[in-house]
Formats: sequence, structure tokens, C-alpha cells
Amino acid sequence: MNENNVIVFYEYFLFLILASKVLICESSETVPKPMSVIVHKDVWLDKEYVKVINPPSVLTNASNLKVQYSCSGQKIVSVEIEAVIKYDYKDVHSKLFHKSWKCSKGALKTRNIPLQLNEKIVFRPDFINTDLIFIDDDSVIIRAWILNTDILSIAKQNDDGYKRARVKVFYLSSIPPPFSRPQRKVYNSCLSWRYTVLVSLSVLKIKTCPYENEVADFLKYPLSLNGLQYGVYRSVNKYMNNELEYKRVQLVNKPRFTITVWVYILEYCARSLCSIVHRAMWNGSYNTPLIFVTKKEIFRVNKSRLADILALVFVITA
Repeated sequence: MNENNVIVFYEYFLFLILASKVLICESSETVPKPMSVIVHKDVWLDKEYVKVINPPSVLTNASNLKVQYSCSGQKIVSVEIEAVIKYDYKDVHSKLFHKSWKCSKGALKTRNIPLQLNEKIVFRPDFINTDLIFIDDDSVIIRAWILNTDILSIAKQNDDGYKRARVKVFYLSSIPPPFSRPQRKVYNSCLSWRYTVLVSLSVLKIKTCPYENEVADFLKYPLSLNGLQYGVYRSVNKYMNNELEYKRVQLVNKPRFTITVWVYILEYCARSLCSIVHRAMWNGSYNTPLIFVTKKEIFRVNKSRLADILALVFVITA
């Protein structure tokens, strides 16, 4: 074996070793991530690369995002944090942080980005910060991507830069519940001694909602009816809790309730169906389940809605 063959053999052997190391490292990752292979310290493959090094599992205002990236030309690198904020009436997808900067072709770079999040999200409620903002546990996402400059305006207009990007990565994170968050530092603010004391005292208090029964009893046993055309009318009071009140309003057209009935029949039902419970509307439709009794003392329950032509019928033998 001559000298040239020996050199070629060793180069091929070293290539196999490097390839096996890359495969082992890639297979050991639990989540697929983009990777770049360095051929030489001054020569890079013509590929783009972005990664957040050691992304924080819990976000605070003291957190930093260390972004490592490489571009193949004039590009835009973006980093954002999105979460689902649970308001009283609905859940809203909200962007908590966004940062973009220009990137040109060159070697791998690293940029340290300090986070500046809203104080109402990262600090514990106090005398000044009275808002309770809840973040969905599994909704906090850190995203990073590289975007072409020619589609930047369209991406901004449609707010879909991450979706349009070909090189992108995301990580899951979290934000503690309101009363598990750190206390906001007030010594940097120009607060009077009175406000400083009130803020310190209010941090120790955990707000509690007043007790409100989530189940309304419309009919209580024993119930006597007068036999006239009108029955028993009940009204549901508004909740003081905004979330409960929102759910109550939403359930007006889709109520859920349980009926337990003991019926003492004093007169024989001369018709095919005798109504026990029903609610007739002006157009002849019904807004509640219908409970009838037949000549054979069989109870019949019809469940119908305004928009339904067919009704669900339940027959109960007495």
C-alpha cells in the first residue's frame, strides 16, 4: 500500500468517525432541532441556522434569550414569546415579547436578548398592580425564525412570519400563577413611604372570590301547583364573578339541568298526552324539555330545540 492510498484510507476513516458522531448526537435528541456542520472554521455550508441556547423553562423579567444564528444572505431574524391569557370572558392568544434584527451572510453569531415582559404578567399582584392575569400552563411558546426580506412586509401584514419561515424552531416554557410570581421591586420607583408600606402589605394577601352557588334550584320539594295555566316562575340572579356570569349568559340558549320528579296524579288523563312540564313560545315551538303522561301512565319526555325539526323522545314506564 503506497503513501497516497494510506492518506486516502485515513481520510475516509476519519470521515466515517465524524459521520457516526453526528448520527449519534442527532439520534440522542428527544426533539428534532436544526443543526449545522462546520467543515472549517472559516468555511460554512450555505445553510441557515437558528437556535435558542438553554431556553428558560420559567420566564421572568430577569430571563435572557441567547440566540445563535447564521444566515445565507440578507435576512431578518425574529424571536417572540406567545401565550394564551385567560380573561374573564375568553382565552386570548397574546404576544408577550417580540424582537427582530437584520442578519447578513457570515459566520455563526450569538446574540443575548434581555426580556422585558409586562409587569402584570411576571410579578405578584399588589396594591398598585391589582390585575390578576392567568396564563395557560401549556401555552407559553418561545419561537425563533429566519425570514427573507422580500416577504417581510407580507408577513408583518398577516402576522404570520413564523409560518412563512423555512428555518424556525420553538420551545415550550411557562409563567407561574399570579401568587407564585416574585414580588415587584419598588425601590427603583419614586413612591412615598405610605405607598411602599401598602404595597408590601398587599403582597401578603391572597384575594378570594365570594362564595356563589353555581347550581340554581328552580323547584324544591314539596311543590304544589294550583292547576291554572301558568306555573312556577324562577329568575336567576347575576353572578358577582365575571367568569361565572359569562358562562351563565352563554348557557341561556344551551341550559343543562337535572330534574328529579315525584308525581302524584289525582285525576285520570283523558287525552293521549297530558302535559306536566312545558314551555311554549310565540311561534309554537318549545324552549324546554316536555314532560307528558299518557293514558297508560307512561311518562314521555321530548327534548327539542328551536332550530331542530326532529325531537329526541324518552319514554319512561311508571
